[in-house]
Parts: sequence; C-alpha cells; structure tokens
Amino acid sequence: MIFTRSILSQVLPIEEIPGEEICKVLNKIGLEVESFQKNIAPKKVVVGKILECQKHPDATKLNVCQVAIGGEEGAYETRQIVCGAPNARADIYVAVALEGAELPQVKIQKAILRGVESCGMLCSTTELGFPKVNDGIVELDTSIGELIIGKELREYPYFNEEVYEISITPNRGDCMSLLGIARDLSAAFKLECKALCPMPKISENVPGIGRVLQVIASDKHRTSLLFKVIEAKPFLLPLGAVLFLAYNDVLTEDWLGNALRFSMLFSGVLLNAYPQDLRQLTSKNGKVVLNLKQDEQGFESIYQEDRKLSVIGINGYTENLSRKVNLNEEGREFIILEASYIPPEVIAQKAMESKPKVDERIFTFSSRGSNTDLNLGLSVLSNLLLNGDAVLYNDTQEVLEVQSKTPITVEIPLLSRVIGVELDKLQVVNILRALEFKVEISSNENLIVATPPVFRHDVVGFQDIAEEIIRFYGIDNIPSQPLSFIQQEQTNDALRFYRFRRNLSKKAVSVGFNEVVHFVFENKEKLQAYGFSVLENQLELINPITQD
Repeated sequence: MIFTRSILSQVLPIEEIPGEEICKVLNKIGLEVESFQKNIAPKKVVVGKILECQKHPDATKLNVCQVAIGGEEGAYETRQIVCGAPNARADIYVAVALEGAELPQVKIQKAILRGVESCGMLCSTTELGFPKVNDGIVELDTSIGELIIGKELREYPYFNEEVYEISITPNRGDCMSLLGIARDLSAAFKLECKALCPMPKISENVPGIGRVLQVIASDKHRTSLLFKVIEAKPFLLPLGAVLFLAYNDVLTEDWLGNALRFSMLFSGVLLNAYPQDLRQLTSKNGKVVLNLKQDEQGFESIYQEDRKLSVIGINGYTENLSRKVNLNEEGREFIILEASYIPPEVIAQKAMESKPKVDERIFTFSSRGSNTDLNLGLSVLSNLLLNGDAVLYNDTQEVLEVQSKTPITVEIPLLSRVIGVELDKLQVVNILRALEFKVEISSNENLIVATPPVFRHDVVGFQDIAEEIIRFYGIDNIPSQPLSFIQQEQTNDALRFYRFRRNLSKKAVSVGFNEVVHFVFENKEKLQAYGFSVLENQLELINPITQD
C-alpha cells in the first residue's frame, strides 16, 4: 500500500507531525514502512494557463501556445511555448518550466523549434519526477489547491510530497485502505479523524431508485449488498485522486474503473459498477432486475436475467474502452453502483476448494476482509462521480446480512502478565476505545468485556487483544527481563533401566568383553552336531537367502 501525506491529510490532521515521526509510529504499531521518500517539484516550475493554442506553421504535431505565467487577468505576463502534447488546448491550467529550471532530465533554455521561438516547457508529471498520470502534459485542477498563476508548483502539497510505502500483513485486511491506516494512526497519535464525506444530498426532483432497479435474492446467502444508480458523463478524475492511483500503479485509461479503484483504496469497501444499455431499459419498462444467487460452482453471484454480471469477492467491473456506450438525451450513461461484503473466511474457503480465476485486486480485499461499511464506500464513490456532470438517484436498494463480533472477556492481571508490565485498567480501556472496540466495564475491577469492531476480522480472542495493547503501549516501553527456566524431574523407571544397561555394557567392554547383536543363519546339520536346538521342520525357510 502506497499513500502520501496529502491524501492522508484528507482523513487525519497530521500537518504538524514530521514524516520521520509518522514512519517511526507506523513501524511501532506493526505497519512496516518499506520505503519513505520526499518528492518535490523542481524550482522555477510554476502554475500557468494556456491562453491560445495554434498549430505550428511547419510541424503537424506541434502547437504554439501563448501561456500566462504571472500577473492578473487582463494583464498577464505571458510566454510563447511550443508543445507537442496531444492534450494541449486553450483555457487549461498547466505546469510551466521557465528558463533556467532544472528538471530531472533536462535544463530549460530558450530554443527555436522549427523556426518558432519557445521560451519554456509545458510539463508532464513524469518530466517533473512524479508518476505518470496521462499521455500528455499534466492538467492542473483545484483538487491540489487554489490555482494561482505564477505560483511555484512546489508550494502545493501534492507537488511537495512525502510518499510512504507500507507492508500489510495478510491478517490486517482493514489496513489495505487509506481509512484503515488513518484509524491506526489516529489511535497512536491520539488524533480524531476528520469527518468523511456523507452520502450526497439529492434534490427533490431526482427520480427514485425504485423506478429503475429491483434487487432480489433467490438463494440463501452470506453476502451483503447496497446499490445506487447514477447517470454520469465520462470525465477526468481530480488530479489528487489520479496521483494516488498512479503512486499505487493502478491507474488506467478507463474513467469509471479509476473511480472504483480510488474509492476502494480510500474506503476499503468492495465496489462494482454495471453500465446499462438504455435501449433495453426502455423496452422493459425502464427497470433493471438484479438477482443474487449461486452460480454453477456455488459462488454467490449477481445475475441480470440469465447473464452473470459478477461473482461477489472474485471479480467485478471489467474495463472495455471499445465498448459501445449508450447515452441518454443529456449525454449521460446509466450506471448501477454496487457495494458488497462477504465474510473473508467464506470466500477464502470456497476459492481454495474451487480454484476459480480471480481478479487479484478484488480477491485480495475480499479474502483478507474488506470494510463492512457499505454506505461509506458508496458515499466516497458517489461524491467522486458527482465532480463530473452527473445525476444521482434517490434512495438505495439493499440486501443486507447483519455482521457481528463475539465479545471477549479480558482479565487485566492476566493481560499484565502476558505483556510483561503492570497495566492500568483505564489505560487498556482507552487504547481499545481508540481502536473503535466497544468496551463494557464490569463490576469486577479486574475484568472488562471488549467487542471488536466488525472490520477487525483478525481479532477473535484474548491473545489478539493482548497484541493490540502491546502495539500501542509500545514494545520498547516494556522492561527487559531474563527468561526464567524451571527444570522439573523428568526421569522414570524406563530411563533408569536403560542407563543401567548402558553402564553395564561400558564396564564389560572396558575389561575385554565385546557385545555383538546379530541374526544367526547357520547350517542345520552343524548346529545339531554341536547340540544346539533347531527349528521344527514346518518352521524352516522354504526359500532361504543362502544355503546356510
């Protein structure tokens, strides 16, 4: 999992905490930091705005741009810059490297390109030392902050960045999302997480979801589902979200797929989308019927009539840039949004038995334990899609299974002995409540009852509670003590008899007696001649190895 200070700051107020301290605390609480680096845009790279964009008179793939690099509207300071990016056009905000700027690969100087003077460079993110976000120049937007022409790009947090890469152990599925990491850090730093975006408010004249969607469950199931419907136009995701995907190497050219991946990485909720053919909707009274039932392998799946759309926890939205999009009169596409949850032990066991082909990103979330707060996942996704020209339908359709956790009784004296330090009851309660455990304080001063939050699939018993306490108490704060060995009598009659025989054998050898243990195969007649007893005839070997 890779995240940046900027994206984490949307959830947690960490503005005053140094990056090195964040790394130290992450390691302390078991989220091992694989790498940490600072990524800063070069000096003399400023926010600019393309005022005019004309074709180069002597090159079909080049444009001559008049770019504002300072001043106020009506009195801009401008530069003429020749640019070959396919997305260069008037009225967009761009990153402009001025003369003298030293980029990772080149130093910017005034140049003549095919007979036209160029005084600077319009930059892509890769030319500035950041992950690739598109095939052309970077288009700046207000998701990185207020765009002020002439302001150095390095003054914006997203371009003066700290990048953290952490290793998530398989049992911590809740920390595969930004929200999960923020939860742990909030407990460690004693900070309160910022309020997350609620489900957007819908105006009264927007249609209700019941007019266009019906969800039924034909078979017994363990899956929980929540659906919204949206009409949306393809659009460029906010640059802040795109950079988050690029750092995690999951950015593609599909706008809807990118929106789903960002919302999953942010919230930890399994999300899916089903774009619909508007012509079929019209011919069937405008209603889509989705059916939750088991497929031929026993996996819980979503069907539309006889067509299987997805397998819960196994696969989901499939990107297809060449698919034919059916738009309504306003130019929008009709899309069903889905948030789902299936218990990780259910999907992991079934996948181990059937070994289906899986979407690794989806299956990793579901098998390790995705977020059970489906409403949160759809809220993040809906708010993101509403950045474009979209209409969100009223209400939701749902098929929900109640998720619960078993309470765990914790003896404070036993917990203290296990960890190795005397613990205060209030201290234990505060740590668990900061981690969103429900804690009941009993009349017994030495006991508490802790119920883990439903998203903590790894906490099932007393030892797991002890691990949580030691993570946040700090293993370095526990005094070292020598390990005490208490040896007990382990001899018995069999051991004593064995030692007696071995000692007897050693004494015999020391005075010239040698012990030989072997099988004797001897000639029968010779044995009889010396008076030895021999086997009865019926017991003799029929096919001996040798004649003897």
